[in-house]
Amino acid sequence: MSTETSSPDRTSRTRSDRRAPPALSFDTPHRFLDVGHSRIATWSFGTGPDLVFVHGWPLSAATFRHVARELAGSFTCHLLDLPGAGRTEITEESPIELHAHAATLRAAIDALGVSRYALCAHDSGAFVARLVAAEDPRVVGLSLGNTEIPGHVPPMLVAYVMLARTGALGGRLLRSLLQSRAIRHSALGFGGCFTDPRSEDGEFHDRFVRPLLESPRAMAGAMKLLRSVNARTLAGLEEVHAKIRVPVQLVWGTDDPWFPLAKARPMLTQFGGPATLVEIPGGKLLAHEDHGAEFALHAQGFFEACFRGDGPARTS
Repeated sequence: MSTETSSPDRTSRTRSDRRAPPALSFDTPHRFLDVGHSRIATWSFGTGPDLVFVHGWPLSAATFRHVARELAGSFTCHLLDLPGAGRTEITEESPIELHAHAATLRAAIDALGVSRYALCAHDSGAFVARLVAAEDPRVVGLSLGNTEIPGHVPPMLVAYVMLARTGALGGRLLRSLLQSRAIRHSALGFGGCFTDPRSEDGEFHDRFVRPLLESPRAMAGAMKLLRSVNARTLAGLEEVHAKIRVPVQLVWGTDDPWFPLAKARPMLTQFGGPATLVEIPGGKLLAHEDHGAEFALHAQGFFEACFRGDGPARTS
């Protein structure tokens, strides 16, 4: 087992000498994957080895639009909406819970028909991705953005879970809070998620916040996942880490108040295989959103090394 903290070599792997890749469209899912209880909305972009992207709460597949557009020139990027999020079609029986999401993700990957793949995930999606990687021999590596840490429960997460457990009232209260731009930009909203809270405005707001404000279905899905979170849900994560033998890359916003960098570093020694940590200065919880090109730059070399089979990228 080896661990390393590194930074990207911008001189040898710069993207400034070529045009920015075109934006990706998420207007219509490319296909729906039937996993029995749900039809998983899925998009696939690019060519090359397979990457599967796993979004966190309360977002959807499009949150990786900036990262995937950079990586689609070298990889086939599969992005999907987990049950209760985005365009995925669910029923009353569809399970919306983190461990259930892991089973759903594994079924969706089976339906994709990939034989060898890597995972790129963030926040609660990275929790789900780790559960899958611990059991699926097809996984060659994981790049994980700011995510759950063994022994650490963010105070804001506790507050949101308590709100969700008030039932329909919780949804109405959250909707009322999110209607205020000042609150959205505060620590109660997305103030701890972006380097600049104004990043919540515009496209991010339209894609992810507006549905929570306007769609009862979107709010219900978000609140159902929150209600399932408890101490038991998060317990045992260190044991999951020990089962992951493939390379792991942690891409961390240095100023994240939800999952502090200092608490993330000890995770490097917990994984069963090699693990590295790279930092995005000034980044917070959603560093992949407002620092997408930098996140992709870190991930690019790492994934290339994983598919070559020569371990994590050494960039310092």
